[in-house]
Amino acid sequence: MKKKTLLIAVAFLLLVVAAGIAVSLQKTNGNDPYADSPDTEENDPYADNPDMVTLEEARSDADVMMEKGRNGEYRNLVFQDFTPVITEEDQISPLIVRNLPPRDIDTQLKVMKTFFGDELDLDYVHEGNYLGDDLETARKKEKQGEYEERRFSLCYHKDEYHAEVSSTHDAHWIDLGYIGIEPYDYLDQTYYAGAADGSLADVYLTRTGEMPVKEAIEQIETYLNEDLPIPDKDKGNLDTRVFEVALEELEDEDGVYGFAAATAREYKGVPFESAGMRSSVIVSSGTDSIELTEAFLEGNNQVTFFQYISDAEAEATDTYKKILSPERALANVSEEIGEASQYDVWGVELMYKLRESKDENGKVQEEASPKWMVLATNRTDGRETRFFVDVITGEVTSRSF
Repeated sequence: MKKKTLLIAVAFLLLVVAAGIAVSLQKTNGNDPYADSPDTEENDPYADNPDMVTLEEARSDADVMMEKGRNGEYRNLVFQDFTPVITEEDQISPLIVRNLPPRDIDTQLKVMKTFFGDELDLDYVHEGNYLGDDLETARKKEKQGEYEERRFSLCYHKDEYHAEVSSTHDAHWIDLGYIGIEPYDYLDQTYYAGAADGSLADVYLTRTGEMPVKEAIEQIETYLNEDLPIPDKDKGNLDTRVFEVALEELEDEDGVYGFAAATAREYKGVPFESAGMRSSVIVSSGTDSIELTEAFLEGNNQVTFFQYISDAEAEATDTYKKILSPERALANVSEEIGEASQYDVWGVELMYKLRESKDENGKVQEEASPKWMVLATNRTDGRETRFFVDVITGEVTSRSF
C-alpha cells in the first residue's frame, strides 16, 4: 500500500513539473509573449535585456542615439543633421500583405473617371494587354471568364492624355502635353522627407506662388489619402506617405519650379520601404501595390503624372510591445561595418521590409517585418546604402544602390 501511495505521489509530482515546463515554454515561445498578461518583470521575457525597449522609450532613446552620433561615439558612422522617424503607436506588428481581389471593368472605369471625370470618352477605352479589344468586346470576354486567369488592363489614349488601369490595382496616368516636368527627369535637388529637417522649409516659386517643400508634401499626401476618389471597395487598409520630394525647374520658365514625390505605403504610421528616386528603379511585383507612387505638381493640386496608384490589405500576425532600441541598432550597424569603412548617416527610420512568401494554398503573398532602416552613404565610393536591423533579433542586412 505504501508503495502504491509513493508511486501516485511521484506521478503527481511529475505532472506538476511538466505543467510548469509547459507554462514556461508558452511564455518564451508563444506567438505573442505579451498576450493576456500584464507587462510585469515576471511576465516580460525581455525584462532583463536593457536593449529591448517600449516604443515610447525608443522615441526617447533616439535622442541618446543622436547625441552619441554627433559626438562620434559610433567610430565609423558620421551623423548628418536629421530627425529619426518613429511611429507614435505603442506597439508594432509583423504583417502579411495581400493584394486586393481583382478589379472588374466597371471598377477600372471608375478609377479612370477619377482622372478624367465627365471628359472620359468611352470610344477611346480599350483592353490594353492582349488584343486591344474595344470596351464592348472586353465586357463580353469578362462575362465569359476569359480574363479570370490573366492580368488585364483598360487603356485610354486621346489627344495628349494617356491612362492605364489594371485589374491588379496598378494605375498609370500622364498628361503628355504638359509643358514642364518630364517623368524621371527630376534630380536637380532631392529631399528625403524623413531626414531633411529644417530644409523642408525651403521656399520655391511655382506657377501659383511661393511654396515651401513641407507644404508641397502635405498637399500631395492629402490628395492621395483623402481627395483622390478611388471607390471604397477598391481600397485596402494602407495609407500613403511621401518618402522623397524632388524639385524640377519648369521648362522655359527660369526660376519657376514643380514638385515630384516618391511615396511609400504605410500601416499604422510605419512605412514600407520605397525604392525612392535615387535608385531610378520601380519594383514591379507583388510589392508594387505598396511600393512607389509618383505625383508631379506645379504648385497646386494639378497632378500631371501618376505611376502605380494601388492598394493592398495588411494583416497583423503578432504584436511587439518592445523592440530593439535605436541606440543598440546603430551599434550593431557600426559593428557590422567594421574598421575599414566610414559612412555618412542621413536618416534612421522604423519601417517595414518585405519578402515574398506563399500561403497554405500556394498563393503568393508578402511578409512584412519591422526593421530599423539606417540611410547612409559610403564615403569611399559615394554609394547609398540602406542598413536594416531586425527589431527583435538585431540581425543586420544591407542593400546598396
